Amino acid sequence: MMARLNNTWLAQRWSGLEASEQRLLKIAAPLVLLMLGYLLLWQPLQTWRENSANNQQQQVQDLQRLEALSGRLVPVVFLE
Repeated sequence: MMARLNNTWLAQRWSGLEASEQRLLKIAAPLVLLMLGYLLLWQPLQTWRENSANNQQQQVQDLQRLEALSGRLVPVVFLE
C-alpha cells in the first residue's frame, strides 16, 4: 500500500514525520475513528431505538385506554 502512496502528498507528509509522531498517529487515529463511529452512528441509533420503544409503549397504552372507553360508549340514534 505504501508503494502506491510514495508519490502522493500524504506519503511525503508521513515520511517527513518523526518515528514517535508516526507511532502516535498509528495509535491515535484508530481511537479517534472509533469515537467518531460511536458518536455519529452507534449512539444516535441507540437513542432512536429507545425512543421508538417508548413511543410503541405509549401507543399501546393509548389503544388500551381507547378500547376501555369504547366499551362505555352509548350508541346514538339520529331521528330524521
